[in-house]
Amino acid sequence: MLNKLGLVQAVSGQEDGMREVLIKNLSGCCDTLKTDGMGNLIAIKKGTNPDLKLFLLAPMDEAGIIVSRITEDGYLKFHTVGRIRPEFLVSKRVVIHGHCGVIALKAIHLATKEERERPVKEEDLLIDIGADSKKDAEAIVTVGDYGTIDSAFLPFGDELVKGSGLGSKISCALAVELLQQTLPVTLEVAFVAQHEIGCRGTVTALRQLTAEHGILLGGIPQGEDVLCHQGPVLFFHVMQKEDMDAIQSLAKTIGIPLQTRFLKESGQEAVFAQNRTGKRYLGLGIPVRYQESAAQVASLRDKDMLFKLLKGWIDAYANGGFWNGNQ
Repeated sequence: MLNKLGLVQAVSGQEDGMREVLIKNLSGCCDTLKTDGMGNLIAIKKGTNPDLKLFLLAPMDEAGIIVSRITEDGYLKFHTVGRIRPEFLVSKRVVIHGHCGVIALKAIHLATKEERERPVKEEDLLIDIGADSKKDAEAIVTVGDYGTIDSAFLPFGDELVKGSGLGSKISCALAVELLQQTLPVTLEVAFVAQHEIGCRGTVTALRQLTAEHGILLGGIPQGEDVLCHQGPVLFFHVMQKEDMDAIQSLAKTIGIPLQTRFLKESGQEAVFAQNRTGKRYLGLGIPVRYQESAAQVASLRDKDMLFKLLKGWIDAYANGGFWNGNQ
């Protein structure tokens, strides 16, 4: 499934392509599939015990750009959409409505000493689409068009993959693979739109779910405390200690290493959403290298371990644990 999703481009607010692929792969195995006004895709699959319910949230989108102005000589000015650092964009290939361009920075021999020494800023960058004038460029693109950074999805190295938006694409792949299983509980999955630009899709989706307990999936930037190939990550800001203890105990029981990452409140979407909806859930994900770039790296080994942990969590809930009797 990840091989299919890895090829899809889905800038925040323009998740149509990702949603179409998900619907195509879920239409035969879910009891309910619907798209809401925010662009979230809600998938529900009844379990062998339909009265027991859990939910998953998986982001669909990735970072990209939006055209903000066309210069007189045919270049495009733009703003980034989502979390992507300007210095990672220099010389990258960008695709806008199927038309290719290159993100350019002023040539070093034309830049002043101050310009050469300061960090790259968004306003320093231009997109060259091969147009000679504003009129030529306007025949190809318009202000407000979205663009994706063209970064091929490829397996490489020791069970690693490279591509864009890997936190979202791996989260969606895991959710699809779970929905394709026979499950002991009803699983409600929200494939969430506009994750990169805040809680717009998340809060809207949560209000449509009837399950009171679940898991938020996502990618976590690799750091000294979180490394690829070392297992999935429990990420949190303020979480009930019994929930943390329970998932760590489950991981230990089934032989999966579980890393932990404390997130500041300002950077954790889950905290805000939980305050708005009152639902109780854990954050689980996998480490992603170079997360604020268009060439991210993640471990297939971590993905497989997270799938096993999610499956174990569902089974534990069905048997009376995890918010269902024992917690």
